[in-house]
Amino acid sequence: VLAIASAGCGKTYMFTKVAPWRWATRRDFWPTFDLVIFGELHYPEVRHVKGVKGLLDLELHDILDVSDQEAVCKYVKQHPERICLIFDGFDETRLADCSRFVNNIIQGAELSGVHLIITSSLPHHYLIITSSLPHH
Repeated sequence: VLAIASAGCGKTYMFTKVAPWRWATRRDFWPTFDLVIFGELHYPEVRHVKGVKGLLDLELHDILDVSDQEAVCKYVKQHPERICLIFDGFDETRLADCSRFVNNIIQGAELSGVHLIITSSLPHHYLIITSSLPHH
């Protein structure tokens, strides 16, 4: 899903406040996910994520102990269709600045089946669409 709207209209608010609350209270389509992970692409710790463990560190670093984290990593890899990743602020970063792992998620080559929501202001959505097309 690509959420495109003018700057300042509430995309970040929607995906940091409203969506997690609706998921936690099992409203709308959000109950279909076992885990929702939010990351702002303009933050270096999001752009430089190297693997599933790095994604979990974004949201769960102070909740999971090491043994739980390994189990959750394994679950995410085995059941990406039960995971929703929200990458906010595509317009505030360059795809070239993102790690290979993050690029591969955006292009569908990593965590195949994961539900991905990307927010962007106009006209940056064009870059997401064209970067996702197969290259021949």
